[in-house]
Parts: sequence; C-alpha cells; structure tokens
Amino acid sequence: MPKRSSNKSLRILEFPCKSGNTSIKSRGIFFLLFVIFIGAIAVNSGNNLVYLTFSTILSFILISGFLSFSNLRNISAEIKLQEFVFAKKQSAGYLLIKNNSPSPKFRLKTELFGYTFQVDLLSDIFALRFSKIFERRGIYKIPGIKITSDFPFGFFERKKKIELNESITVFPEIKSVSINRLEGNNESIAKRKKGYGEEFHSVRKYIEGEDSRRINWKLTAKANEPMVIETSGEKEKLDVFMDTSSYLYKNEDEFEDAVVKITSLVYKCFLCQTKLSFRINNDKIKASSDKERYRKIFEILATVKMTDTTPLPVPRGAITYGDITYD
Repeated sequence: MPKRSSNKSLRILEFPCKSGNTSIKSRGIFFLLFVIFIGAIAVNSGNNLVYLTFSTILSFILISGFLSFSNLRNISAEIKLQEFVFAKKQSAGYLLIKNNSPSPKFRLKTELFGYTFQVDLLSDIFALRFSKIFERRGIYKIPGIKITSDFPFGFFERKKKIELNESITVFPEIKSVSINRLEGNNESIAKRKKGYGEEFHSVRKYIEGEDSRRINWKLTAKANEPMVIETSGEKEKLDVFMDTSSYLYKNEDEFEDAVVKITSLVYKCFLCQTKLSFRINNDKIKASSDKERYRKIFEILATVKMTDTTPLPVPRGAITYGDITYD
C-alpha cells in the first residue's frame, strides 16, 4: 500500500522558467550551469577537446528530452472501485496505469486521493491499490490523473495530465439498526431470508458481511471461492417507505439521519437476501432480492434531497425512518 503524501513531500524545486509541460529540477539547474561553464571555457580556450566535451554534454540534453517525451506517450489511466461505496467507510480500489505502446515506461509518479504511486511500467498494465474514505454521500467527480517522470537522468521533469471524465456514486453511511415495531427486531429480518427453511432453493456466492456459518465448505473447495446453499425460507417481503417532504424534518441533519437509517435497513436486507419493496414519495421499486435493484435503491438514496412538497400518507404496513433505531 503506498503511503499518503504531504504537499511538502510532493513539492519539486523548479527553475522559474518553464517550457510547456516540462520543468527543471534543482539538479538540472546545476547541470545547466555546468554546461554554460564548459561552453565558456570552450569559447575562450579554442581547445578542440573542450569543444568535443561541450558538444557531448549538449547531446545528453537532446537525448534526455527525447527519452522523457517518449516515456510519457501512449499512457492511459482508469479507476476501479469496489462495487458498493458507502460514506465514512473505507473503500478499496485500484488505479490502473496502462501502457499502450510496445516500449516500457520508467520512473512514473502519480498521485490520487492523497496517495503517491511510483512505478516502472514494464508490462501492458499495472494495478496500484489504494483506499479512500468519503465523508458524505453523493456523486464525486474523479479528478484528472497527473503523471510525472524525471527519466532518464533526473535533470528535467515532464508532466502529463489524463482526464478520466468519470464519477463515483457514494452511498449514504450505514450503521447497525433494528426495527422497533417488528417482533424480535433483528431476528424478524433474518427469518425472512433464504437459508432458514428446509427445501433446497439454489447455490450462490457468499456475500461479504453474511454469517460465515452459512458457507458450504465442500462446494467452496470445488469452486475455489466461498459458496452458500440457499433453502426455501419465508416468502414475506419488507415494505420500506421514505417521504422527502421538508415538513417532516426539523432540519437538514434530521433528514440526513433519516437517510442513514433507511439505507442501513436496506443494506441489512441486502445482506440477508430479503425481498424488499422500496418506495420514496410516489416512486416505487418492486419487491425483489436482486442485487441490481438494491443498487438502484442505494443510488437513489445517495442523491436524495428534501423537497418542498406535502407529506404523503404512509402505505399500510410500511416501515418508515421513525420505526428504525440504532443498535
């Protein structure tokens, strides 16, 4: 895991004059002063050997410029984050640096979310792992990736910015919750899920966060990944309703608390593979235990805002944020 960097560690000593995307590092300044010194000696002395030395040094500058320019050509980047990203929860991801040319790339340095990565790109792609905690729900635009390299001699640093034009949808924070008016609270949800009946239903992959006792180790050994056997459980579904009317909340903080409670309950139903019917105002997502439907609910809750509308009547039997408490 790369270390977080401070602004101080990223600061590069630069010559006041810049040319395009290239800057001169401190050692480069001394090198140029040395070149000027050798050139002055060559002019004053007229010695062929000094002239030869001076021309050789100049050729190094030209070679350095060509190699540094080639070193940043045909490079692209991509961000891969875990499937569900929740606020205030550490999320893992990968920064993929891709080499789209046959020649290798050396001494590449880039920064993302406070982490500094340094890599030699000797193959077509290199995956750099990082973690990030988003403080609030919503849609975050991924900043452009700036890649720098001081290859080959470390005198000059060339820069390239790759615009990703991508965004991350951060779902609301999740906490441990219970439902007040359901008998048995947590058990009432758990009993609704597949896996507590007696008849065989299906085989699926283990979902992170589930009870590990449900893993079938024989199937896991064959599939080389955790597998779960589902059996037929109860066919009930959970009805959840959220009204965004501002008349129902004292302030923005209370509304955010309601969003957290609803999201936490929905996530708990997701882990338990519970059939869920979700309604926000007049929009309804049909009852299902399908992952994509849960994702759609999370995406709605990620960007939901209070509205200046009249409160709607609560559907019969539906659970609202007032029925949910933190454990």
